[in-house]
Amino acid sequence: MGDRSNIVVVSRGWSSGEGGYVHDPLKDTRVYLYGHWMGDKAIEHAVHGLRSGRVNDPQYLARIIFCSMVKESIDGETSFGISAVIGANEYPVIVIDGEGDKVWLEGGNTSPVTPKVTVARFLQILDDHPTAQWSLDGLVDWVNEEVYA
Repeated sequence: MGDRSNIVVVSRGWSSGEGGYVHDPLKDTRVYLYGHWMGDKAIEHAVHGLRSGRVNDPQYLARIIFCSMVKESIDGETSFGISAVIGANEYPVIVIDGEGDKVWLEGGNTSPVTPKVTVARFLQILDDHPTAQWSLDGLVDWVNEEVYA
């Protein structure tokens, strides 16, 4: 039982190369923010972080999103978690590149179900729909319709 969903914040990995450091996708790391009863509310929590001034600072961005998630039950021992791997999940996962200004959605197996879009475009897609209509499955459709229209 539950309404399990996840939000992922990606921190970029770097390797030294000629002329300095270069992004190395094989060294990217992920922090999974899990909500047992979060469901579609994952969108609201992600938006809270994406509208903050810390979009390109993955450590702060993850904390801002997680605080939004737990603010009603800060002392609880259940319902929320932080992990390096995905836990139980029933919805598409919102993935935020905490340094690359991109957002996309993935299935539970980390396969993309939408293309990557900028944070601004992602927020505009949501702003075009009333909050009462927000759902993770609907969001997949909206992003794909926007990109492929």
